[in-house]
Amino acid sequence: MRTKDIMTAVSLEEYLKEIMKISLSDGKKGKNLAAYNTSGGERKPSAAGKTREFGRYRSIILREKKTRVNILRLSQQLLKEEKSGECKPYKKAELRELAVELGRLTLRRRELEKKRDDIECDFLREIINHRYFEDTERRIPTWSQTACELGIAISGEELRRYVSMSLVTA
Repeated sequence: MRTKDIMTAVSLEEYLKEIMKISLSDGKKGKNLAAYNTSGGERKPSAAGKTREFGRYRSIILREKKTRVNILRLSQQLLKEEKSGECKPYKKAELRELAVELGRLTLRRRELEKKRDDIECDFLREIINHRYFEDTERRIPTWSQTACELGIAISGEELRRYVSMSLVTA
């Protein structure tokens, strides 16, 4: 298991300040927050919706890679067909669609990275970065694995609750 100490990313003062904000659990299992907060008639993403949005980062990365491979494959086919003199127009249209899809995925990835970078609290940003953005080849770790890997001495449930509430108020 790979471990990374959160203390290398944040100062001791900020670490202690943020740890003191985290309420300790009373042993009861917490409920997941709804995907949308509908109080006041306005639909705003809740904490679960915000963390789910960060969780999509890995699938966007994988779809970007797959789209790049498809563009390369189709470009090679088009070059072979142009050399032989039989060019099919539907393949050029497919290539344009793939290029637009790649641009859309790249834009979405950059938006998520900007949202991560816009988090003001270094402690929270490091947790989000480690959990969702680092090592995109592996599955998203559980909250308890995240706490263990970062060396945060609280349970996974407490860490999840802290991140969720911090994202709602941010």
